This record gives sequence, C-alpha cells and structure tokens, in this order.
Amino acid sequence: YFEASAYKIYTSSYLPSIEREYFFDTKTGYQQVDLEKRYIYTDNGLLKSVNTVTKKSNNELDKKNNTTEYRYPFEIQSNPYVEMTNSNMIGMPIETIHKVNTKIIGAQLSIYENKFLKNYYKLNISQPLETFSSFDGSSINPLYNNPALSIVSYHSQFKKIAQVQDNTGMNTVYLWGYNWEFPVAEIKNITYQQVKDYLGENKINQIGSSLVSSTEDITQLNNLRSQFPQAQVVTYTYRSEEFISSRTRINSLQINSSLLYRDWE
Repeated sequence: YFEASAYKIYTSSYLPSIEREYFFDTKTGYQQVDLEKRYIYTDNGLLKSVNTVTKKSNNELDKKNNTTEYRYPFEIQSNPYVEMTNSNMIGMPIETIHKVNTKIIGAQLSIYENKFLKNYYKLNISQPLETFSSFDGSSINPLYNNPALSIVSYHSQFKKIAQVQDNTGMNTVYLWGYNWEFPVAEIKNITYQQVKDYLGENKINQIGSSLVSSTEDITQLNNLRSQFPQAQVVTYTYRSEEFISSRTRINSLQINSSLLYRDWE
C-alpha cells in the first residue's frame, strides 16, 4: 500500500483582522482602557476601513468609535481613475474619510490629472457632519474649499515632483538625485523656473540620474542659498542609498544623521 500526505499551500498574504490593546493603571494594576481595531479589506487586499473602539473597562456607555475609510481609483468610474486602474495604479487612496461615532470629522482628497497627482484637499469644517458627499470623479464637495497643496510641475524625467504650492501661495521646489530615488534639495519661496534658469535643465537631470551626489553637485546645490537669498534651502546627502547621511539646513549648519529610508530586507 502507499502512504500519502496532502499539503495546502497558501499564496495570499496574511493581513491583520483584529488588534486589541489593554491599558492598566500602574498603581492599582486594574485594567482601565480597552482598545480594539478591526481592519476591513477590499477584494484585492487593500485597506478599506479601520474601525477603532476605545472604552473604559466594563463600561459600554463610555465608548468612542473611530473609523477611517479609504476609497481607491477602481471605485471611481471616470478618467483618469479608470486609466489608473487599467495601469494597475490602484494602491493610492483617492479619498480618506475620518468618522467619530458615525459623524464625519475630517477628510482628504487627492485629485489626479493624466494619472499624476494634481491637487490635494483637506476638509474644512468647524463641527462634525451628519452626512457627506464623497468624490464621484467630477464633483468636488465644496467643503474641501481650495486645495491645501497643488502640484505646479513635474520633472521631465521620471515625473518626479518639481514644484508644489500651498494654499498660502508659498512655492516649494524639489530636486532629486540617486537615480531619481531621493530628494537632494528642498527650496522654499522660489519657483522651479528660477532654479532651472540658474542650474540648467541638463544639470538638474544629471544630478537626478547620478547614483551618488558628487562634490561638485553638492556645492552647486549649496550655492542656491547665496544665489537666492530670499529662499529657504535644505539639502540632503545619503549613504548607500538607504540612509540620510547629512542634512544641511537653511543656515548652512550640517547635521549628520542616520535615518533609515527603506524597509529592512
């Protein structure tokens, strides 16, 4: 006769479903607060909502129910969101809604154009809402008001963000390096066109494509401070494409640090 064994191999990822935390009084040792999070996912494994219930132990009346809901491109049946879904760009939440005991207390909305982020909104309310109209692909709820942040331009290569503008009119320019992986300069209060006129687009692209910032590149970036005295310039260098090696602030003070930039393998 033959003996055989059957094995079931799971290829799907394991996602958390429930998380519980218990807080105790350090003096009495009695449990004071219960916190429970429940995670709900879409059919393709993206986080759909997180429900957090906080209550004092053995007191169902003193309970707070917080919920965060996420909406993705595949839930909006208009372009560019249909195009994003067809391009498998489904993991970026378009709208995030925050509730406390079913009332809306906040929301964020990201509007895309030609599959690239164009405007970022934050809900502007003074008190919780009973009802709320989510983004349908065309109409933006007027409670979002003006964009909190607008993407003014992208770099021609790899479509990295070049310039953003906040709702006060402040412009921020980003220059990239390390094969366009990490920002090497953040420059406030000037435009990308001003930086491009000074450095030249070829130089900006060369810095972006370099695997490591050269001494010449770092010098040119730091020279932006004297070239644009009205600007606030922060420059960055990295070590082994994983860590921030140094950060040079507005006043040219260099700070050595070791901030991990990518997940452990």
